[in-house]
Amino acid sequence: MRKILFSVLSMVLFTTTTFSYDSSTRFYPFLGYTRFHEATDLQNSIMLGVGLNKPITESFRADLSCAYLPSEYKSSGQSAAVFYSSLSGEFLLPELCCGTKPFLTAGLSIFAFNGKIDNGIELGIGLLSLSKKKIEHKFTVKARHNPADKKSDIIAIFSLGLMPLNGKKENTVLAPDKKDEIPKELRMIIEEEKKQKAIVTTPTVTIIEKPIKTEPVKKESKPKPKKAPKIIFDNDKKIVIDRFFYNSAFIGNPGNNYIQKAAKTLKENPNLKVSIVGYANSHEKNPDEISLQRAINVQNDLIKKYNISNNKIKTKSGGHTKATNNNYLNRRVELDFYSEK
Repeated sequence: MRKILFSVLSMVLFTTTTFSYDSSTRFYPFLGYTRFHEATDLQNSIMLGVGLNKPITESFRADLSCAYLPSEYKSSGQSAAVFYSSLSGEFLLPELCCGTKPFLTAGLSIFAFNGKIDNGIELGIGLLSLSKKKIEHKFTVKARHNPADKKSDIIAIFSLGLMPLNGKKENTVLAPDKKDEIPKELRMIIEEEKKQKAIVTTPTVTIIEKPIKTEPVKKESKPKPKKAPKIIFDNDKKIVIDRFFYNSAFIGNPGNNYIQKAAKTLKENPNLKVSIVGYANSHEKNPDEISLQRAINVQNDLIKKYNISNNKIKTKSGGHTKATNNNYLNRRVELDFYSEK
C-alpha cells in the first residue's frame, strides 16, 4: 500500500512541474529525506510535499512547506503517518556561476505523528539553479534541533521545479513569410502608378457669387420677470404649541391636540398653507438645532398622521431670537397660516 501511495504522489509531483504560474508567489513540489533522532522512535523516511515561496526583497524569501512521511516505529515496526510543516526565511548569496546561487535558511518546523508534536529550529544551506526553461530547482540540507530533548535531525530536500522567474510571458513577433515579400523592382512600379493616378487635371471654372441680402436681426425681447405672489397671513387661525420640555423636541399633550386642529384647518381651507417656526431659549443646548427639530416634528405629524401635503408646509428655525423672559413660553412652535395671490 505504501509503495502504491508513493508512486501516485511521485507522478503528481512530476506532473505539476510542467505548469507555470503568473504570480510572484511560487508553488513547487519537493522530494526529500529525513533522518529522525532517537527520541522520536521513528525510522528514517522519505518526504513528499509542496511549498510556497514568496520573494520579499531581491535577497530574501519567505518559504512555507508541508510534507507527508510514510514512516514506521522502530520498536513495533507499525506504520506511522508523519506530517511535516516548516516556515523559514531564505537569504540569497551572490551568484556562483551558470545561474547557480547559494543561500542560507533559518526557521521553525513541526513534526506531527500519532497525536504527538515535535517542535524544532531549522538551520541550513542550499543551492538554487536556473534551467534553460527559466525554471528554478532547489536543493537544501537542513539541521533540525529540538530544544526539549536536545536532539537533532537532518533533512535533505530537493524541489522538482518552481514557476518561471519571468512572471509574464514575452510577446514574440513572427517574421514575415518570404513568399509574401514583394521584389524591389515591382514595388517601385506600383508606387509610380499610384503617383500618376493621384495627379488628375481638372478644368478651371470661374464662379460668380451673387450678393446675399442680409436682413436686419431682430432683437429678442427679454421675458418679463414674474411677480412674486402676494402672501396674506390669516392671524385669526394662528396656533402656538408650547410646553416643550427642556432640551427636548418631544410633542406631548396638549401639543397633539393643536396639531390635529392645524390639520383640520388646512383640510377645510385648501388654499391655505402653513409656516412652522420652532423656538428655544438661550439656556438650552444648541438652541438653533433643537428649535428646528421641534418644527420638523410638527411637520412630520401633519404629513404622516393627517396626510397633509408636504408642498403646503414650510419649516425653519427661529432659535432664541424672539426669546422673552419666560423660558417656558420660549420653548414653543408657531404655526402661521397664509394664502398666496
